[in-house]
Amino acid sequence: MSDTINIERLKRQAHDLKKSTGAKHGHCLEALAKQHGYPNWSALIAAHPEQRAVRPGAAQR
Repeated sequence: MSDTINIERLKRQAHDLKKSTGAKHGHCLEALAKQHGYPNWSALIAAHPEQRAVRPGAAQR
């Protein structure tokens, strides 16, 4: 698995893939995660906690 994962870039790629294919956004995220060696999007996110965005007003855990 690559150490150069950029979550925001992958989200943009998923958005572009959705627009070009008509696939659901979630399916695009899953496909990109698998391309990077992860079983699913959740596993990719869990492997890169340093990139989790903090949304204004979101509860801190």
